[in-house]
Amino acid sequence: MAIYRLKLFTSESGHEKKDRNYCIDNNIMAIGWPINGVADINTYRKQAKNHKDYSNNENLSGGLKVSLNAIENIKKGDLVWTQIDGLDYRLGQVVGDCEIIDDIGPSRKCVWKEIKFDYIPGDIISRFVGRGYVLCKVHCSEDLEEYCRQLYENKEKDIHINSIKNLLHYDDLEDLAGLYLQEEKKYYIIPSTNKQGAKLIEYEMRDKYGNKACIQCKIGNSSVEVDKICNKFADYKIFICVLDERQKNNYTDKKRNIEEITFDELFKWARKHKKILPQRIQNYLSLLSD
Repeated sequence: MAIYRLKLFTSESGHEKKDRNYCIDNNIMAIGWPINGVADINTYRKQAKNHKDYSNNENLSGGLKVSLNAIENIKKGDLVWTQIDGLDYRLGQVVGDCEIIDDIGPSRKCVWKEIKFDYIPGDIISRFVGRGYVLCKVHCSEDLEEYCRQLYENKEKDIHINSIKNLLHYDDLEDLAGLYLQEEKKYYIIPSTNKQGAKLIEYEMRDKYGNKACIQCKIGNSSVEVDKICNKFADYKIFICVLDERQKNNYTDKKRNIEEITFDELFKWARKHKKILPQRIQNYLSLLSD
C-alpha cells in the first residue's frame, strides 16, 4: 500500500469548485487537464502531446507528466489524501482503473471518507502548503502508512503508534513549545508577535522581571538562521526547538544566549501535562503503544 497527496481542483472559482464537489460526491479522484471526447488513456496521451496548453515541443508539460504518471501508477487499495478547505480533509482508497472523464480529465474511482481534523497527521497537512504537483506519492514511514490505513478503516480506537513525530504539524510543535515555556520556564507569550509575516521567530516572550526571550521552531530538515536571529534579537534569550534528529544538539550556545529545547524534553513534559495540551496532541499521545 502507498500514500498519495492530491490537490483536487483547488481554485475556488465556480467551475473548479463544481468539479471538486462532483469528484467527492461521486467517489472520483482526478488531476484535471481535460480533453473531451477521448475514450482511453493512450489516446489521451497522444492528444495531450499536441495540445497547445499541455505540451512543450511535443512533450507533456512537467506538471501534467508527473501527475499523469502518478494516477496511472496508483494501485487499487492505495490511499489518497485531499484537502477541501482549511479543516476539511478527505482520505480515499483507489478502487478503479484509470479512465478519462469529459471536463475532469484522467481519473480513478476512489472511495472518499472524511477524517476528523484532530486525527490528520501533520506530515500530511504540510504536503498541501505552497505550490507543487497536483498528484504525487508521499514518501513516509511504515508507521505513518499503517496509521493512515487504520484511519481509513475507522479503527481510531485500535490505532497504536510508536512515535508522534510524524503526526505533528508545525503548529503543533509551536503550541507544545509555547505551553512548555509558559508552564516550565515561566515566560509570558506576547500574542501579537506571532502574527508577523516572514519572521525569523515564532513569537516574543517576557518573564515577570521583563527579561526578553524568543523562540524558533523547525519541523523539517532546513536549518535555523541563527546568525540572523542573533543580529535582530541581540538582547534576547533565544530558544530553538527542532524535530529533525539530524539537527539535534546543534544550537545551544551559552555565549550567544541560545538554548535548544530537545523534542525528548518536550515529549516528557507533554506526557505529564496532557490536560493543558491541544486536543490534537492529546489524541496523538493517547495512541502511543507504551
